[in-house]
Amino acid sequence: MREHKATRPIIAFILALALAFGGLFVLVGCKHSESERGLDWERACIQQRLGVSSFGLVQQISIEERQDEKGNPHLVGVLSDWLDGVLEDLVDAYNADPTTESKATLEEVRFDLTEGLAELCKPNTLNSPIMEFLYWCGRPAELVYNEDVFGTYGGLIHAEGEPVIQAGSIVNFKFVVYPDSFHAYRFAWLGIEKETTGH
Repeated sequence: MREHKATRPIIAFILALALAFGGLFVLVGCKHSESERGLDWERACIQQRLGVSSFGLVQQISIEERQDEKGNPHLVGVLSDWLDGVLEDLVDAYNADPTTESKATLEEVRFDLTEGLAELCKPNTLNSPIMEFLYWCGRPAELVYNEDVFGTYGGLIHAEGEPVIQAGSIVNFKFVVYPDSFHAYRFAWLGIEKETTGH
């Protein structure tokens, strides 16, 4: 009976150690899962923010997990070679559009879509220049006919400068990056620029 009583503190000590180590593993596991949940939320948020632009643009940016100098995981964007090649045309058209308020440089847009991609999820970025650029990419392009369009029997169907009636299927992103598909159109503001400059 005495031996049984003597072993009670030892058993209690072993149980306490087991509970302590178990709690430590649970705590570490929770922190890890919280980190994973944080990255999952951030990834979903980034995809949602990018989604305001154009499906074609979203397809060309892969979201990858990297580690910073302290070993903390964070998300960055990797542009496809194709998107990287047309990005300058997009930025030039965006800056030339008189309806855009915030202008951007190619370097700024490239950084915001790669190393700075996670910044899209901060509350103060909804009205930031990069979000305005993304909104512009997804906005229906305001287009006019680039030249007179005649029918099969020679009748005038569309006059040069006439607005193109479309159901929003041609967004700014699509119009800029696939110019050969829309050679009969031009941005409406290009005509305004020609009139004001006299060219």
